[in-house]
Amino acid sequence: MSSEEDNTKTKRYIKTVSKVFFAGIVSTTLLGTAKNSILDRALGSSKGRSGGIASAATIIGRMASAGALAEFLSGPMLGRLSDAEGRKKFIVGGLLTTAVLDLLVASRPTSLATLVFNSIVSTASNTAFITILRAGMADLLSGRDLGVANSQVGIAAGLGVIIGPLLGATVDQNFGPSATYALSSIIGFVTAAYVSSNMQETLTEEKKKQMDWSAANPLSFFKLLTSGSVLRTLALALGAQCIAEPRFVFPYAQLLWRQKYKYSAQKMGAFAGFFGLLYVVGSVWSKKRFSKLGPAKHVTESNACNILAWLAWSKFNNDIGTMASFLFFAGGIRKRDGLEVMIQGEADKLGWGKGETTAITGTFKSVSAILAPNLLARAAEAVPNSGAPMLVGALATMLSELIFRLR
Repeated sequence: MSSEEDNTKTKRYIKTVSKVFFAGIVSTTLLGTAKNSILDRALGSSKGRSGGIASAATIIGRMASAGALAEFLSGPMLGRLSDAEGRKKFIVGGLLTTAVLDLLVASRPTSLATLVFNSIVSTASNTAFITILRAGMADLLSGRDLGVANSQVGIAAGLGVIIGPLLGATVDQNFGPSATYALSSIIGFVTAAYVSSNMQETLTEEKKKQMDWSAANPLSFFKLLTSGSVLRTLALALGAQCIAEPRFVFPYAQLLWRQKYKYSAQKMGAFAGFFGLLYVVGSVWSKKRFSKLGPAKHVTESNACNILAWLAWSKFNNDIGTMASFLFFAGGIRKRDGLEVMIQGEADKLGWGKGETTAITGTFKSVSAILAPNLLARAAEAVPNSGAPMLVGALATMLSELIFRLR
């Protein structure tokens, strides 16, 4: 295949991935207020019982940690299988799994058990779908080109973050959580059909690797820690960075907005939409900065912006403070791209498969995802109605940058 044909294939794949990411983010983020509505009903907080309100933060943390554990257990196996069998079928499978689970919640919108089951399993299936999409990108690109492509896909994801929460809040308020989950399910089924019909397979026959079941275990991420000091330092910096994820903090921010400031579902959806707008702006900025700075300097610049954002949000979490912190987040919204590109480059030198690398990197990030919700829940419980969870984000980002400096 000529270089021109390769470039055309790559551009076509990135455009397809961008569309799929957009749809996936919309279907996920539109569930925010619906999930809270189900929790309110199940725990009795809609009737003003303090026990239900106090339990919400704990349950959110436990669901997030259990979902991270599920992705920790399944990620390496799915990554290895995608290196052996190809990417496309596992992307479709992840989308279909989440769509079925959302349909299940839509049919039982008052069941806490169904919501918990959905949250745990869909976290793993969504992570697998995203991980294997990224492996497909790594099949075609590397280095700065991969970082720039990640930022381009991030623009589409940001548009999804704008639309999803606003759409979800509107549907939840007018039709209830059942309709919201049904809409998410429909989007999932349509996206799976689109991928099946339009997405090309990026893993060529000569690049497929023999399936090694003995290595497809959750502890395979230790390879990141035992394959040289550079890879170990990059992995640890990424792990600390991943504790400070806005997606982990948003549920606590929503509790704070609802309980302390009495914001409506639509106003909370508007906040999330504003964050999505800045996600797009930040992704455009990151695309240019990554190309200019390279991955290492991009990491430090992103960390600096995020530290300022977390500190501002921890101190001021009302309208003005939240929006000001979101502006800082725009400068560091694609913070993981630099570290992940550097990890991929080190793994390529060792001959690892792209799916294997993205999967065990994802598994390592799952360790942070298991720990982070518990840290945030403890902070929220220790200092109720405060920005304590955001302060945890600031400290974790500082730790990440410190570790990164040791490479």
